[in-house]
Amino acid sequence: WGEGGGKGKEKGCRCGRTKCLKQYCQCFRNDTRCGPDCVCTDCRNDGVHEEERIDAIRHIRMNNPGAFKGTALELEDQEVRTPRGSLRTVRGCRCKRSRCHKKYCECFGA
Repeated sequence: WGEGGGKGKEKGCRCGRTKCLKQYCQCFRNDTRCGPDCVCTDCRNDGVHEEERIDAIRHIRMNNPGAFKGTALELEDQEVRTPRGSLRTVRGCRCKRSRCHKKYCECFGA
């Protein structure tokens, strides 16, 4: 380990059963796609399986809104004008099956 004595940063991930869709995967956690330096198996963070990747990001955010801090995936409060003209702050919803198509969702109509 550590030949050269430095804090060598790993270049790629080594994910096994997680399919690179969990916070354990350093590529997924840092909002980068797995590349040729990775030795992962059955990878879903490769740019081809975007729908699965987005579902995983959404599921992680529902349980931990502070996940992906410091990346482009970080959640930020957004001001949205509703159809009636009022201004509303949207922080993200927890919709799963309805996919934000119900009136109780704060994203609906935004």
